[in-house]
Amino acid sequence: MTYSSKSLNGLVIQFTRLYLGHLDLPLTEIGLQQAEIVAKHIVSHRRIKTIFSSDLQRAAQTGAWVHKLIPTAPLVLDSRLREKCMGKFEGKPWGSIQKAAAKENIEYAAYVPKGGETYHEFEERILAGLNAIIERVVDTTDEVIVTAHGGVIFHLFGYYQNKPNSGKGGALIATNTLPENVSLSTLSVHRGSSNEMEIRIVDYNNTKHLDNLDPSLKTTVRGFSGHATDTI
Repeated sequence: MTYSSKSLNGLVIQFTRLYLGHLDLPLTEIGLQQAEIVAKHIVSHRRIKTIFSSDLQRAAQTGAWVHKLIPTAPLVLDSRLREKCMGKFEGKPWGSIQKAAAKENIEYAAYVPKGGETYHEFEERILAGLNAIIERVVDTTDEVIVTAHGGVIFHLFGYYQNKPNSGKGGALIATNTLPENVSLSTLSVHRGSSNEMEIRIVDYNNTKHLDNLDPSLKTTVRGFSGHATDTI
């Protein structure tokens, strides 16, 4: 079974970088076009049996595009796949959390915004969501797609790259770079001889399918302030 994880941060608010977290905003017109493009690429290269998605619109709208092209593949929404909750900083400009943490003399990775999640809480939640998907399909030959958020995919792949026999290893995510919009990241999963899950990183932040795309649709989200992998 191959588990394919797809990141669409979308272009919810164009030209403005905000902490979105659990804010449930739809994709813009450009984001919807990106969703259509990546969905068509996925269905032409993968035999998808089920679509799993965060229940937030900006991810679910992408999953809906895949479902539209493969109506036999059910779309399953799961709130555990949401982006990290940023509490009172949701909707605020990028960098405002770093400033608040510095003002209180707290490292960014250890700073918890009022009403937000700790990195440990975030990790536990998204791992529970992923593990539920794995348990559902690991004993099949099905390929599934997950439409989620940059922080979710960044943390999940950072978690698995630190595990033994995880595939491509440290060079993959050591740059602290979030996956780009409409990039594709892939995990392969199977049950080993001792009945333990074996999860390997196959690819991360692959954007080859965008090589011939109109430049106006290549807007990306790069960079990640702080060192989230330190907490994993």
